[in-house]
Amino acid sequence: MKRYTYYSVTRQGRKDARDWKWGFWPFLRVPKTPTPKKNEKSQALFEKEIVDSAQYTLASLAKKWKERDGKLKPDYCKASSVQAGAEKKLKKESEQAQSAVAELDSSKKKLEEMGMPSLHPKWATFWLILIGIAEFPLNSLVFAIFGSGKIETYIMASAMCIAIPLFAHFFGKALRQEIKTTIDKIILVGIPIIILGLLGGIAFIRAMYFESGSSLGLIGISISPQVLTILFMIINVALFFVATIIAYEASHPNHKTFMSVYKRHQEARGRLKKESGKAEKAFGEFEDADKNLARIRQEREKTHEAFKHQAEEIKANREYLIAAYRRANIQLRNETPECFQKPPEIKIPEALIILDWDCRDKGVRESKS
Repeated sequence: MKRYTYYSVTRQGRKDARDWKWGFWPFLRVPKTPTPKKNEKSQALFEKEIVDSAQYTLASLAKKWKERDGKLKPDYCKASSVQAGAEKKLKKESEQAQSAVAELDSSKKKLEEMGMPSLHPKWATFWLILIGIAEFPLNSLVFAIFGSGKIETYIMASAMCIAIPLFAHFFGKALRQEIKTTIDKIILVGIPIIILGLLGGIAFIRAMYFESGSSLGLIGISISPQVLTILFMIINVALFFVATIIAYEASHPNHKTFMSVYKRHQEARGRLKKESGKAEKAFGEFEDADKNLARIRQEREKTHEAFKHQAEEIKANREYLIAAYRRANIQLRNETPECFQKPPEIKIPEALIILDWDCRDKGVRESKS
């Protein structure tokens, strides 16, 4: 496949626009008609060459996607079938809990429409707690170097362990909201001021008590109060920033509505388990199948999106090269051929644009069996 560059297409544009060409011998200029002609309506030959190249590349990409999807779609359809079967079995064995099942389906669909946060709230809680735990030895060491007593060190370090992740949680959640309430705006302005004021105040007060250098006995390095102050600020600001990112990723843009639906969903799950003791096993199978389906669906969506993005880049690149060819051609001849009025038609294959979720085709049914 021929490789096209900005230089090669602009050179070809100027070459086509000339009204002469070099003769074979004795190397003199020979008159020729500029191409495309001014009244030419059909696509320029070189443009067609670029378009054909793009279509060939896109077709090859579509073929690669179909080969890749040859495994992804059957896996999805199989997981979808298993999930549907598990759901059907759950409903059959949970006649006394039909209202809970209906609520579960309704809230689940609503959650799918709203979309889940990038980071699950449980994982966010785990990482925030971990950051809080990690802060304790770091801040304890800094407070100890500052000269604090053992009890005072533990109290202040514990307070920082709680305050930093907690403030980061509220700040990240407020920052994530699409429509910010007055409280969110107050949090976004107030928390950074409180954090910096708290850290700066503690560091300043400790620095006031110790004008002479302190020694880090464990590694034998002499550290001044000013360096300790900077170290204390950097550690806690960095941890606050990391905790804020975690809280941001674990929050939904419409947190209040999302939490309401999520709580309703969790309550429906709880009611279903409580009211349907006989369906407990079926419920476990349904949950496993549902999680597996969500994982496979997400993998297929992400893979298709990557192929689609690549196709769009190919199309954009070829359109850019055609535009460069036309500019070079027009600049040399000072006239615009009629065919240049039409935009180039590079079509991305439908398979790379629309992701087919229909599992009723023969090939998929055969893959299930």
